[in-house]
Amino acid sequence: LLQQPKQLSGIQKFFPLAMVILSIVTLIISWSRSGWIAAAIAGMLLLGFFFKKSVFRWQYVFVCVTIPVLFLSLLPNLFLTRVTAGSLHERRSITERVDGYTNALTLFQTGPWLGAGVGNYTQQEAVSFRGFPVWVYQPVHNIFFLLLVELGIVGLGIGAISFVCYLTYIASRFHKRGVGVFLFFLCPLVPLAVLDHYIVSSYQGLLLAAVWVALVT
Repeated sequence: LLQQPKQLSGIQKFFPLAMVILSIVTLIISWSRSGWIAAAIAGMLLLGFFFKKSVFRWQYVFVCVTIPVLFLSLLPNLFLTRVTAGSLHERRSITERVDGYTNALTLFQTGPWLGAGVGNYTQQEAVSFRGFPVWVYQPVHNIFFLLLVELGIVGLGIGAISFVCYLTYIASRFHKRGVGVFLFFLCPLVPLAVLDHYIVSSYQGLLLAAVWVALVT
């Protein structure tokens, strides 16, 4: 997308554009607010890159703007309900997320140093909060709370040290400016980390995070 060779044929040039269209449509119909915020941040970063490198690709900008506007004009009520939380279902969803943060702090106290173990959040939740329907037990929608409960202080500390070591590696290879650029392009992952859990709790999310970090590195 960013380094598209000029010698590509028409069909080869259309393929990445088709992937962008498919990604945007899939993202919209997922109705994921955190995904929308992350996509908006990534789009602004990409737009800034286009202007800075003088490689403005109008077709991608046109698609990224037109498709959301088209969906918004066709389904305005669904978008407004999702964004403004005007329905009973949306208000209940927000309440459950806030309760999830409180439950995460309670679960953290059961094993603050070593945690419950990777992937054991819902199991620990079922043990600590008995008597609820099965669908109630789900990971907290914040990966920092989730990792704190599953890894504990020790595990989270090791993870933080590993991240700092990775930043040191980037600084040694690309100078200190590279660290700033790397952290800057990690911004689209922040909404997914703060408002959801799937980038560490599902294989698809892990793949998404790994590919993005590899690309920005």
